[in-house]
Amino acid sequence: MKIWKILLYVLGVIPWAFTISLMAFYFHAGRVLGHSPSYNQPDPKELDIYMDYAPFIDVSVDIWLWSFVAWFMLSIVYLIVKRKDIQWAPIIIPAIGQFIAILLLLSGVFEWYID
Repeated sequence: MKIWKILLYVLGVIPWAFTISLMAFYFHAGRVLGHSPSYNQPDPKELDIYMDYAPFIDVSVDIWLWSFVAWFMLSIVYLIVKRKDIQWAPIIIPAIGQFIAILLLLSGVFEWYID
């Protein structure tokens, strides 16, 4: 049981790297500009701070997307294998981070970043 919890929690921490890095870039850009950035105003690649954040954001989104698939599949296997003795915390707590990352992926912040 312990290995299931560790794997699920590790896969639940990974989306926070993407979330925190993208939001840090967004708020830093907002502080530099004096207003919240929006789609194509300005293009994020025009900002001097872009090269500081871009490598980490790009890598973290790639890793997060793979971890999401792994977390989803592992959660299904966990629910099937442990169907008589399911502990919901290792499923729900990582799901919160995954859900927040999905919301961020579908938000205007990510749309602005990939502009």
